Amino acid sequence: MKNIHTIPFCAAVTAFLFFAFQHEVAAKGAYYDSTSLKNLVIQTSENMKRLNDSHQKWLYDQEIRLNELDLIIIRKTPLPGEPSYVEALEQKLKIIEALRVDEESFQLQLLRLRYTKGLELIKLLYEKVLSLDHHFSSIQTFQQINALSNPNNYPAFQQNRAVMEERLKKKGGGIRLPALFQTNPLLSATFSIVSTLFAEGDNAQKEKEFEQISCIMDFTVRMNADLNTIYYETEFLKNSNQSLKEDCLALFTEYTKPIDYLVQLDKCRKNDDWDAVVDAIDKTFKDIGTNAADPVKSKICMKQQVNLEFSMNRLLDYMDKYSVFVNEGEKYYRKFNVIVSNYQNEGACAGQIPASFSDLKKDIDSSIDKFNNSYKLSELKGSKLKDLLYGLPEN
Repeated sequence: MKNIHTIPFCAAVTAFLFFAFQHEVAAKGAYYDSTSLKNLVIQTSENMKRLNDSHQKWLYDQEIRLNELDLIIIRKTPLPGEPSYVEALEQKLKIIEALRVDEESFQLQLLRLRYTKGLELIKLLYEKVLSLDHHFSSIQTFQQINALSNPNNYPAFQQNRAVMEERLKKKGGGIRLPALFQTNPLLSATFSIVSTLFAEGDNAQKEKEFEQISCIMDFTVRMNADLNTIYYETEFLKNSNQSLKEDCLALFTEYTKPIDYLVQLDKCRKNDDWDAVVDAIDKTFKDIGTNAADPVKSKICMKQQVNLEFSMNRLLDYMDKYSVFVNEGEKYYRKFNVIVSNYQNEGACAGQIPASFSDLKKDIDSSIDKFNNSYKLSELKGSKLKDLLYGLPEN
């Protein structure tokens, strides 16, 4: 009785490669359509479970057949319709060889699935890094902080300065306000107070102007250092994200080196060259299958698989680095939120605090939400995707 699974090594590899090629062709254009990490995790889990279930079912069938053959071999005298003693021995040896070949084939399919899903993950991570890059490029932190921390940007101070300049002109002598007046908040405050105290006009008007200037001076002096902290730490995050972006480009280059795909990630993305990546994967695994069937080239086969495994380890390291950056970024923005929410005299001086301060608060709140939802790899909690990429299917 001939079993369809009792096939020699080369035939098993050929069958695997045909199945893999058909699966790859059907998936072209779809392999890289994952729109979210959640979808990628679900898809990877389902594909891995399907592959593992099929493998386990085949192993179960072979185990049953081996038990049947063992009974025939023990009896030595077959029943009607059963293979002879010698035929039973031959079939058992073929099944044992097929089990060895199938395990190699299964591991190769599993490696292919893990590697391909890892490549999809790199693409998805790069899109997230680009979103972060756009985030840091679009926020108006510098403009907002510059407007908030310099008293000379406030209408009351500008009016006061104009009065001082007019008086200096009337007195003659070519005296001008120092350039530092425009950049140093303490110096600006001093000149403005002096100007208000010795200005012409009734006392009621002076008191009103003095209250306005006092609020502006209080806000700019109290918040100057804190606002600068927000600015410089935002710049730090921006530079760190640029480094993360460069690391992602380097990761893709190293990841695709074992499949001899030499186009950089940004160019691959720009030219929508993902089908060429799939072709490179297909060719690489065909070569591995061919080398595995040739005892002389078995070392080449082993080296190819080691290189692919090492590439996936690089990906896992990058995932850790990305997650650390996003977690730290959220903490920074929560710190900024505490800073802008704790100006003591905000209620009393609400009329003098410019709208840009409110805009800054909104930008910070929005950034916290993005770091906590859009950028964070929440699906990686509990190392779920890591387990999948290491080839550990869910039960």
